[in-house]
Amino acid sequence: MMLKFLEFQTKQGNQQLAADSILYIEVVDDNAAYIYLKNANNSRIVVQGTGLEGPFVKVVQDALYLAATTNWMKPIAKVVFDGPYLGTSVETLTLQCISCKEASQ
Repeated sequence: MMLKFLEFQTKQGNQQLAADSILYIEVVDDNAAYIYLKNANNSRIVVQGTGLEGPFVKVVQDALYLAATTNWMKPIAKVVFDGPYLGTSVETLTLQCISCKEASQ
């Protein structure tokens, strides 16, 4: 099986995340969400943006489906906020170690 990636357009440029590393997604509020990772030592991706509360999970799930169903020559599925989700944007993706943060407090 070939590794597929999701590509997010952010203020830092296009950033990719391995599709099969995603465990689940949690939307905190309209400006923040977490993408929890499999086999990553209690790590998650902190997503900062606008308009995330409604469409973020659906759009990422759609990109995961596209990544899973396209052939090996298309390893990148873009996470695209268009149509009714045009006001949604991802500003930053940041890796965060959950255990490390708790240990430092």
